[in-house]
Amino acid sequence: MHRKISVIIPTLNEERDLPRLLKDFQKQTNKNFEIIIVDAQSKDKTIEKAIKFQNKMPITVVESEKANVSHQRNIGARHAKEDYLFFIDADSQIASNCIDRLIQCINDYGYFIFQLTLIPNSSVYSDEILFNVINYGVELSQRINQPMSNGGSMVMHKVLFEQLKGFDEKMYLSEDHDIVKRAQKIGVSAKYLKNVKLKVSLRRLKKDGFIPILYKYSLAFMYALAKGRIDKKLFDYEMGGAAYDAKPSKEQFQQIKKLYKLLKNILEE
Repeated sequence: MHRKISVIIPTLNEERDLPRLLKDFQKQTNKNFEIIIVDAQSKDKTIEKAIKFQNKMPITVVESEKANVSHQRNIGARHAKEDYLFFIDADSQIASNCIDRLIQCINDYGYFIFQLTLIPNSSVYSDEILFNVINYGVELSQRINQPMSNGGSMVMHKVLFEQLKGFDEKMYLSEDHDIVKRAQKIGVSAKYLKNVKLKVSLRRLKKDGFIPILYKYSLAFMYALAKGRIDKKLFDYEMGGAAYDAKPSKEQFQQIKKLYKLLKNILEE
């Protein structure tokens, strides 16, 4: 079956990273996609740089009156022309066969939600272990009927997205977890794709530091499990981010490694 994908990218001051992602889309072996960039009043050259790619790919640039990732993604979905919506963050990177593999998976599996495997844009071993923990956690969550999402890498059928009324714009955090949980409540599960990978920036990790960001994600995860949704500010979490070096200690790394082994063993049982 002939498929096309609408790629939705929310942006805010992404003049540095967005062109790199757009170059990745330019290199795709399968050109059956459109790109919708929803910009939240960037103060830099984000829009200017996006427009430069319009003669190379079908790109629509839409402005959002506020910086809210859920709001921006919902706007993008309303402008989408294709059946499947691919939500991706501006600081991500993809392989040249990403769209081709996604379309193959859509045709092969017929699911309405797909989640990609995340890998770090780093060769540091501790970063790889951390992302293995994240990926195993997401995969495990599907099996225990407590579905979570890894964020910024979700593909969803537009009809389902509209039925769910999109992302909850009132949520402060974990809007991606919320939407997959709401989908499961109406009988729609996500398909986790081990072989379709998305390279993720570590800029937030470097900005906040390894342990602070791990604390934030852990707190968000536990709060979401207990309350079901995060609709209040638990900590500072803004779009964008500047980078600086921050590496875990040996003790911190060993703790993450133990968690990784535990999750791996559970999944392999």
